[in-house]
Amino acid sequence: MTETWIVFGLALAPWSLLILLRLRRFLHILQLEEYLTPQYSRWLGSHVDRYLALRVVLQVVAGSAFAAALVAAGSAEDGFPNLDLLGAVFWLGIGAQLLRRQLSIRPQAKKPLVMTARARRIEVVAALLAASFVALAIGLGLLIDARAAIVLGMLVTVDVCLFAGHVILLANLALWPLEERSRRRFQSMAAAKLRDQNPRIIAITGSAGKTTTKELVAHLLSARHRVLKTPASFNTPLGIARTVNDSLQGQEFFVVEMGAYKRGEIARLCRLVGGTDVSAITTVNAQHLERFGSLEATAEAKFEIVDGLREGGTAVLNFDVPAIRDRASKLTAMPIISFGAESEDVALKAANVEETETGIEFDVTHDGSTTHVRTQLLARHNAVNVLAAMGIGLCCGLDIEYMAAAIRHFRPPDHRLQPVEAGGITILDDAYNANPEGIIGAIEVLGRYAPRRRILVTPGLIEMGREKAAYHARIGAAAARNVDLAFLVGPKQTAGIREAMLAASFPSNSLHVVRSLDEARSTLSTLSAPGDVVLYANDLPDQFDEFLVI
Repeated sequence: MTETWIVFGLALAPWSLLILLRLRRFLHILQLEEYLTPQYSRWLGSHVDRYLALRVVLQVVAGSAFAAALVAAGSAEDGFPNLDLLGAVFWLGIGAQLLRRQLSIRPQAKKPLVMTARARRIEVVAALLAASFVALAIGLGLLIDARAAIVLGMLVTVDVCLFAGHVILLANLALWPLEERSRRRFQSMAAAKLRDQNPRIIAITGSAGKTTTKELVAHLLSARHRVLKTPASFNTPLGIARTVNDSLQGQEFFVVEMGAYKRGEIARLCRLVGGTDVSAITTVNAQHLERFGSLEATAEAKFEIVDGLREGGTAVLNFDVPAIRDRASKLTAMPIISFGAESEDVALKAANVEETETGIEFDVTHDGSTTHVRTQLLARHNAVNVLAAMGIGLCCGLDIEYMAAAIRHFRPPDHRLQPVEAGGITILDDAYNANPEGIIGAIEVLGRYAPRRRILVTPGLIEMGREKAAYHARIGAAAARNVDLAFLVGPKQTAGIREAMLAASFPSNSLHVVRSLDEARSTLSTLSAPGDVVLYANDLPDQFDEFLVI
């Protein structure tokens, strides 16, 4: 029996390394999901095939069960000699083979795992939990006999390996009280700093256009005032708190982008900044519909930013959205600056929107006067983002003529329908556009580049719930009208787009379905030529890659 224990101990080495590797890969997914337990749990439940491939699981379970049966058979009084040792050796081989296979999987992450202090804490706790489960199984087995300890150790080790993602989940839950105290302390520091310096708070939310509007507002104000804005897409409590703690140094204005995945989150952000002086909602559409459940629920969540206004604050609202207009009609004493391109009775009205290769231009009417606005922003849906920024500017004492002149020099934010020239090819980088109206608008922009060859690269949309098929059909129809060559990233993910394009008589030989963005780029490099225009519409995070294997 001593030899069996030695081999079992040796076998635990490759199995332990395998568990550690899988724990780190799941840790990456947790980090991409912003350490949010509900979102990570949803990913685990909806992507089982990514980490429990049926064929591999059956092989591992069957092989390990066979090895355990061999070990157990050695306990019979008339059992076969050395079967327990053979079982341990067989299990060692399974672990070594699986480790070799795991090491051969090297996913190319768009956003690699960053081993922050929090990530290291979770990894250590998860490793300790995994070791504890195995040690407990062996200990319980020893209450019976030595062979039972090895059998239980084998089976629990296999379970921990297969369900390493759930061990990460448990570790995240175990550390939640500690992380919550740390978050509260960090956010309290930010709140105190905001109270002490008291900048005017401009808060912006919406299903789309938040970042563009935020950048526009900062651009308009920065020529006359000291302005701090949340960088990139820092629209969570920790992102906002980090911006304040690291960068608030006497600025007069703090322009804050506020995001949400459920009701209550924007209200929490408003409390963090101590209430807002100006609150703007750019639009409400089907982005994140799967998480909110309905457009009505989405509008309700976004409208928390209006409830978060300080006394005397002003709401800047898109009256083209019925859900926003209806809620605004119930506000009696609150100052409102309304805007829209389709509504008539608004404070800021856009009309005569024209789209060119260099940007949109349109007329803005305010207080009976009309001013022409020319921008470097592409796609007509950006007109309402400009109106939102101008509405905020009015609240801050800027006049329409000044803003119209300043907007002309504003360049699109990175990855938001940003035109880039590369080797005679025009690239429209819209990788951060993840809402249906925005993608369709971007495809229509691409269409206006005819007679140049127009190429679309897209993975479609996620988190659309029951509406995904309908929106993918609309995207496919728009692509069929405006595109000469298409690359759809992910066969399952883009099936609805492909079907709609083919139904609209789009040539099948001009429609390429690829596994990844890298494959699309590789193929495109051999097919593209100077003069082409390539639109990259949306780019899914790593955890939504349908060929991701953990």
